[in-house]
This record gives sequence, structure tokens and C-alpha cells, in this order.
Amino acid sequence: MALAQLMGIVNLTPDSFSDGGQYGTVESALARIQSLLAHGADWIDLGAESTRPGALKVSAAEEWQRLAPVLARLSPAVLRKTSVDTYKPEIMHAALEQGVAMINDVKGAQEVDDSDLRAFASFGASYVLMHMHRDPESMQKEPLLGGQGVAQVQEFLLEARERLLSKGFSSHQILLDPGIGFGKSDSVNLGLLSWVMAEGKNLPFLVGVSRKSMLGRLLQIELPHHRDDASKMLELALAMAGVKVIRTHEVTKLSHMIQLLPGLGHEAASLGV
Repeated sequence: MALAQLMGIVNLTPDSFSDGGQYGTVESALARIQSLLAHGADWIDLGAESTRPGALKVSAAEEWQRLAPVLARLSPAVLRKTSVDTYKPEIMHAALEQGVAMINDVKGAQEVDDSDLRAFASFGASYVLMHMHRDPESMQKEPLLGGQGVAQVQEFLLEARERLLSKGFSSHQILLDPGIGFGKSDSVNLGLLSWVMAEGKNLPFLVGVSRKSMLGRLLQIELPHHRDDASKMLELALAMAGVKVIRTHEVTKLSHMIQLLPGLGHEAASLGV
């Protein structure tokens, strides 16, 4: 049995930091989805509003205009493997009505009122609570710092989880994402990764480190696409620590790495050892 589930990223945006504009048409997005599923993705995460540092907000109407045509072309089987990356309740409602099986809320339900949460819980879908410091426009201008920053993220996620439980979500529906790179200094990012690795078998984490600028700074790798190898090593460590879902741009290598671990991807006995 695999260590972690893999979530492939499909950005339906013109301005995402790594692949903005590559999947701006329905056909290119569908091809990307099929490729990710064929190469080992358990989940597809569709994002129609960029959350890179400095990104500007888009209206709910524009976000849905990018998202709806792609959702309309997905089969029920693929929709059951689809997550929508949004913080807007109206987008969540519409996506759940279409049949998606996960909401990836980059603002940790801060924009969602209690009545909406109760309604969302009734769909039985999973809900990802991510921590973002401020908004994309301003999050890196005064990022969280030091141990206090780590503690602030931990407190936020655990309190948000309790809120969802009180609104009808079951524990197995909820995933926690520390939001690596979203308004945090590198020291806070590293502190949060240490927390995730220590608690990965106790708390239900979803983590994305793929191509993050933190890796570029720490390892002097300027271009996002050139950070894939470093991303894979860190993602594998997170998977081995018990993280439930790894969100990544490139699933093939990570899928292969997990499968090759004796007794974890394929049972050692099946290989005759």
C-alpha cells in the first residue's frame, strides 16, 4: 500500500508562479488531468485563481468561468478524484454540486460562515484547511517569523479543525495544510516542516512543497522547474513521516520512488525477497 496519496496540480490561471498560462484552455487542462492520473496521481487539484506572492484577486464570476467548463467535461469517476482550490463559498457550493470530492481552502475557512460549513459537511467531501498569512498581494511583505510564527500556524490549524468538527465534518474528512511559503519566512517554513514530520502519523496533513521559492533560496536553484529533484526528496521524506497527501506539480517521479520502497509501495514478498 502506498505511503501517501499524490495530488497533481492543474492551474487554470494565466499567472501562477510555475505553470501559469499552460493550461488556460479546456483541452490543455483535460490533457494535463489525464496525464497526471495516468502517471500516478490519486487527486487532481484545480485552481482558477493564483495564490502566488503578489497575485491579484479575481472575482467569483471570473474564477467560475475558468473552472466550470473543465468540471463539465470530467466524468463522475474523475470528479471523485478532483479537488477545487478556492476560498470563496460560492465556488465551493457550485463545485460540490458538480460532484467534486474535495475543497482545498487556502484561507482555512476564514471566508466561510458556519451555515455554509454545515452545508458542505453534508456532501461528505474532504476539506483541506490551509494557513495563509494575509493575502497573496501582501503575504511576503511582512511574513511570519521565528518560533512565534510556527506556533501561530499550529494554533490556527488546530482551532480550524475543531470548528469543522463542530459543524458536522467527521475527522476523516479534514486535512491540515501548513501553507509552506504562504507568508512565512524560511525559518518558519522549516519549523513547520519539522512539526509535520514529527506529527505526521498523528495529524492528517496535506503538504505542498513542490518548486517552492524556499527551495530556490536554500539551494540556489533559480528556476521553478529546476527544483523538481529537490522537491521529490523532501516530498518522499514527508510521505515516510506519515503525511496523508502530497500536493505536487510532477507526480511521476514521486510515484515511482514510493513504489520502489520495499514493503511500502509493493510488498517485498511479491518481489520474491
